[in-house]
Amino acid sequence: MVTELNHNNMITKEEVLKFQNDWSDGIIQISNSYKNGGDFINDTLFFIDNLYAYASEEVLFKPTLVFDKQFRLDKKGALSYFVGNDSDF
Repeated sequence: MVTELNHNNMITKEEVLKFQNDWSDGIIQISNSYKNGGDFINDTLFFIDNLYAYASEEVLFKPTLVFDKQFRLDKKGALSYFVGNDSDF
């Protein structure tokens, strides 16, 4: 979840590990939702809202293996990376 940094503005090892765990759990949730016919779009939007700071910061998300539009600067771009099917990307 996107939160403010701790009091000394340094990210702790525990925060990094929690974020990595939340991120991997989110990817698995999206995949399972898609595989089981669930609302994977909504799950992906929840994932983006909770793990990327598009609502409050400038995000320079550069997905791997992307060539045409390398940076996803907004939520729509991030969504297109995770679920596809957007001709703008």
